[in-house]
Amino acid sequence: MDKIEHLESRVDKLEDDIRPLLSLPTQMNMLIDVQKQTNESIKETNASIKDLSTHISTNYVQEKICSERCGIFKDDLKDLKDFRKWVYGAIIVGLFNVSLKFVGG
Repeated sequence: MDKIEHLESRVDKLEDDIRPLLSLPTQMNMLIDVQKQTNESIKETNASIKDLSTHISTNYVQEKICSERCGIFKDDLKDLKDFRKWVYGAIIVGLFNVSLKFVGG
C-alpha cells in the first residue's frame, strides 16, 4: 500500500507541476497578438514618419536649399564681376603705363 500512496503522491505532484504549463498556449497566443499589434503600430509609425519627412523635404528643405544656392551664386557672380573689373582696370593701367613709356621715352 505504501508504494501505491507514494505513486499517487507523485502523480498529484506531476499534475500540480503540469497546471502552469496548461496556460502556456493561451499566453503564447496573447504574446503573438501583442507582437502583431506592435508590428502594425511600428509599420504605421514608419509610414507616418516617411510621409512627414517627404513633406518636409519637398516643401521646406528644397526651397531653403534652392534659396541658399541662389544666394551663393549671386555672391559668386558679384565677386567675379568685381574681379573682372579689377583685371580690366589693371590692364588699362598697364597699357597706359606702356603708352607713357613709348610717348615719354
